[in-house]
Amino acid sequence: MHQRISITIELGRNGQKDTQIVEIEKDSTVEQLLRSFGFVPDECIVLKSRTPIPITETLKDGDRVQIIRVASGG
Repeated sequence: MHQRISITIELGRNGQKDTQIVEIEKDSTVEQLLRSFGFVPDECIVLKSRTPIPITETLKDGDRVQIIRVASGG
């Protein structure tokens, strides 16, 4: 049986903040979290304590992260 951890995610959508507590597998990376939500990692910035973190960072139980989807265009 896989161990699971709980993390809090804050998503910004249309000027509104949506906060969720989710369970993920222990030792999941930021990239795995993004992909589980259907996000493309290159289109997102993930912050922990207002500091950007790499997609290779392993998440820990109790972490609180903010996911910002980056829009680009011309």
